[in-house]
Amino acid sequence: MSDERRVEIEVEVIKTPVGEVPTVKTIERVIDGLNALGKDVGVLSLSVSEVLKSITADMKALQKTMSKTTVSSEAAAEAVKRLERKLDQLSQEEAERWNRLQQILALITEALKDIHNDVNEKTLKATSRINKLISLLAPPSPTETPPAKAKPLKKAA
Repeated sequence: MSDERRVEIEVEVIKTPVGEVPTVKTIERVIDGLNALGKDVGVLSLSVSEVLKSITADMKALQKTMSKTTVSSEAAAEAVKRLERKLDQLSQEEAERWNRLQQILALITEALKDIHNDVNEKTLKATSRINKLISLLAPPSPTETPPAKAKPLKKAA
């Protein structure tokens, strides 16, 4: 249908007292021209109809794909929300555990400091008593007594 066609109709008229009237032959030519035009319009209509069917099928496929995508994206969004809620819950539980652990560590640290102080205090008392006992039981150390004078060695004869 890309070829451009032109139809020319030669009009013949008959003069009457009322005016000019087309002849039967002219009317037949007009009818033939209209029939040719009708055939072209019919072919064009079929062509447009086929294109519209193809477009309609493509639109239905696109609509189906879009609805699947929408359903999939809604399901994915819901799954993401569930994961976010679960992560928030786990994060909160972990924060609570961390706080409890810090409290326990603070109590253990305080208890260890008390134990350390008690052990140091008792060790100092015990070593002080042991030193006192040793000083009472042991003879004075050589550093406390004056050194004895060495006698000269005799020569062997």
